[in-house]
Amino acid sequence: MNVMRSVGFGGRGVLPLVCVFAVSGAAAQSTIRYTVTNVGVGNQFCRTFSLNNSGVVAGVYNAGASQWRAYVWDPDRGVVFPQEFADAGFSSQSNCAINDAGAIVVSGAGLVGGTFVSRAAISDAGVVTVVPPVAGTYTDAAGINNSGHVTGRTDASPSQLHVYLYSGGGVTELGPVDPTFVNGLRPAAVNDSDDVVGVGDNSTGGISGFLWDGQMHNLGAFQPAFIDPAGRICGRMPVGLGFHAWLREASGVETDLGTLGGRSSAAAGMNNSGSLVGYSQVPDGSTAGFVTIAGVMVDLNDLLSRQAIADGWQITAAYAINSGGQILAFSGYYPLLLTPTGDCPADFTSDGGIDGLDVEAFFASWESGSPLADVNYDGGTDGEDVMRFYGVWAAGGC
Repeated sequence: MNVMRSVGFGGRGVLPLVCVFAVSGAAAQSTIRYTVTNVGVGNQFCRTFSLNNSGVVAGVYNAGASQWRAYVWDPDRGVVFPQEFADAGFSSQSNCAINDAGAIVVSGAGLVGGTFVSRAAISDAGVVTVVPPVAGTYTDAAGINNSGHVTGRTDASPSQLHVYLYSGGGVTELGPVDPTFVNGLRPAAVNDSDDVVGVGDNSTGGISGFLWDGQMHNLGAFQPAFIDPAGRICGRMPVGLGFHAWLREASGVETDLGTLGGRSSAAAGMNNSGSLVGYSQVPDGSTAGFVTIAGVMVDLNDLLSRQAIADGWQITAAYAINSGGQILAFSGYYPLLLTPTGDCPADFTSDGGIDGLDVEAFFASWESGSPLADVNYDGGTDGEDVMRFYGVWAAGGC
């Protein structure tokens, strides 16, 4: 280490003179925090629930006059609008989802061949395929797997919508959850084994969750939202006067994930490492997004980077998490992509090294009272932040 200079502190209280050193080449590593990227379309309201393992987000935005249009946010290209759906006649699109190969499915509505129809439509490399109904004129889309297979709802008989699986160019009707109660069917997701989960009416007048794996299984009161390649299902379960986020293993073992201190919570997605995301009420009744760490639910607002906190982001829900740990979340208006990152206080400039520039940047922020200087994440900027920063900096990093 080379002595650089001595630094005095003014303005914000009396602190002792501290000798400052430069540590060249020191690696900056620490507890994972999340940076925040707005992945919406300008200031338009977006409905965005799908994230693939390349960090690509798919959703729809309000284009005005009650028209919703599909869009994709790509980390390399930014916002992209798949024009091929409109070119095929679907002037309105909803329920957009994307797989790891970049294939997109939407629920489309518009004039196709001179007739107004509502159909699920798949775009793969710009080529649009329309999913036909079992009967009637209607299909919609709920999810797509990595083989390009799609689940959604279809006309099956007058005034009834059933669940389908589209694969190999054919449509399979999955049937009712509880014969003969065939209404209220809503698929939620399909995995790479073509297993489908969702909910439907039951004989008691309520709804039951279902798993279809070639045959229909009634999951009782459990309401699934997602199924992973290993057959693990997450969603919510009625508990008391509310719901709790719930996990069902492929073996059938179930786990109550609890809440963040409020009445209700729900799990919305998980990755192959077993991390779950969703949303939960907190003690004041508001809602926050969560991620599970070692099986424990953690408020995502407590894991944001200093920059995200300084920017004022609040995470109200989380809907998907990919294999890299990126999370698709929601702020109450904007869709957000949360990306895990090291947040070592000593590397204050986030340039990968620890030197005098970090000292200058830290104390400039500290003197101004910026939230960026809250390196101990206690909600304020004071002498404890100085001691935290200097202790880690002098030690050569995290």
